Amino acid sequence: MTTILGIDPGLDGALVVIAHGRVVEQCCTRDLCPDGYVPEQMDGLVGQWCADHGVTVAVLERVASRPGQGVASMFRMGYGVGLWRGILAGRVPHVIEPTPQSWQRVILRDIPGEGKARSIARAAQLPGLDLTPGRRRKAHDGLADAACLALYGAAL
Repeated sequence: MTTILGIDPGLDGALVVIAHGRVVEQCCTRDLCPDGYVPEQMDGLVGQWCADHGVTVAVLERVASRPGQGVASMFRMGYGVGLWRGILAGRVPHVIEPTPQSWQRVILRDIPGEGKARSIARAAQLPGLDLTPGRRRKAHDGLADAACLALYGAAL
């Protein structure tokens, strides 16, 4: 079975590895890089997970600017996505970059509700996933999206 890494690339995003139908690794981007993107830490974590679990597919969400989003935040997002692309290119043989609409159409098709609540509800069904790691009280939607992205990679 394929081991898949799902990445929600924002600073409030996350990484999730799914193997044999369960989450075997997870990390929130802010926990990994609390002061902003740090390439060495990002590459170190992905390298470790690839070595430990044999990740063969990565699913990195394709992001785009939204109306009203600031120039600085869009630049930061683009920088982060570029870092993830470079790290994955050197470590993972197959990288998929779906738009949010395309992975949500497949993974959330039977999940009722709206917005982030749908990805949280779907991700909560995955064994091994902790949507409230550390001292969080509310489900982390970045973890939910990263888990759903990994599920999308498994569904292809």
